[in-house]
Amino acid sequence: MSNIMTINNMEDLNSALDAHTKILLGFYSEDSEESKAIDHQFNQFSKNPRCSAIKFIKINVNQLQEVQKRYEITTTPTVLALSNRDLIGQCEGIKELEGLPKLITQLELD
Repeated sequence: MSNIMTINNMEDLNSALDAHTKILLGFYSEDSEESKAIDHQFNQFSKNPRCSAIKFIKINVNQLQEVQKRYEITTTPTVLALSNRDLIGQCEGIKELEGLPKLITQLELD
């Protein structure tokens, strides 16, 4: 079973937040070339055995503007690390996605 999922509504997001303690939320915009980096990064890291306890969740900000506002997302791609629903770190923009390995380590240790 894949540990990557795409969220299409608030109910699914809340269910995922209830079901998983360590989550990476990847916010993207389908009309942004830079946002496609989330797919590559999530696919790469989700296959790593050390990331098996992390749920990777992709959210299209064009479809779920409520979530975009809730987490104050101002640019895509943005990745948020949540541990027990608490924000413990984030990467904003394509340049900061290079910091994703560090963010994953931070999430693992929390």
